[in-house]
Amino acid sequence: MIKNLSEIQKSEIANFGGKAANLAKLIQKNFLVPPGICISTKIKKLTPKLKTEILQKINFPVAARSSATAEDSKLASFAGIFDTILNIENEKKLWRAIEKIWKSPNSACAKIYQKEKKIAKIEMAVILQKMIFPDFSGVIFTKNPVDQNSILIEISAGGGEKLVAGKIIPATFFLEKNNFSILKIFNDNNFPRKFLPKIAKIGQKIEQIFGNFQDIEFAILNEKIFLLQSRPITA
Repeated sequence: MIKNLSEIQKSEIANFGGKAANLAKLIQKNFLVPPGICISTKIKKLTPKLKTEILQKINFPVAARSSATAEDSKLASFAGIFDTILNIENEKKLWRAIEKIWKSPNSACAKIYQKEKKIAKIEMAVILQKMIFPDFSGVIFTKNPVDQNSILIEISAGGGEKLVAGKIIPATFFLEKNNFSILKIFNDNNFPRKFLPKIAKIGQKIEQIFGNFQDIEFAILNEKIFLLQSRPITA
């Protein structure tokens, strides 16, 4: 079973995982999310028929992302544990990426985290999305983990994979929750500050939609803010 991201319902987490369900909800609420499809947790093998169906529904390049049944939930995030493969340009790389994501729950890190969170079973769906090459990427924490009284936004130039992996030091902005004024800045990299109130406002809207504090990944391309993930802030 393959579905467009926009068609997935909250009740279908068992089939399409937490990340896909959250992205679908954002699309349905008219936020900008790169279009894509999701391969169900029920599919375990790349048959010729499945390959044909996938190729009919995508255009290269694409990004392949994990969407496990317990991922991006209130209980567990699995942040940085499951695989994401970017800029997939051909069939050979695509099939390899899907297989890699299917196997990622078997990694040592995933098993340890699963045990810590007392999760009995993990089923893996795979998201295939249009690849975008952003001018800036970042993360919004709608509750600053340090003082809990501000919004925290981290931003870097280009794609966000190095930022999420902790390989670069981003520009960091702490914003007041009500009027989005800047309270503190660390490592200012001349990021266009006109985007900050827009980003903060998006974060607050998403927090209201999901009903809890959110950890949101975003990308800015041609002054448009795309959302790549939204999940509850968890340990």
